[in-house]
Amino acid sequence: MSIGLSIIVSLAEYIGIRRKDPYYEALARRLTIALVVFFCHRHCQWNCPCR
Repeated sequence: MSIGLSIIVSLAEYIGIRRKDPYYEALARRLTIALVVFFCHRHCQWNCPCR
């Protein structure tokens, strides 16, 4: 899932830059936030110091 989301973020960013489309740029920003949350959650799940 993380590889697929990274590719989708890259494609949205590329399309936003090529077409100068603010909607694709906003989509890329929102997907980037989702990607960061996904990776942080997985990292904390495996290396959580709370356990």
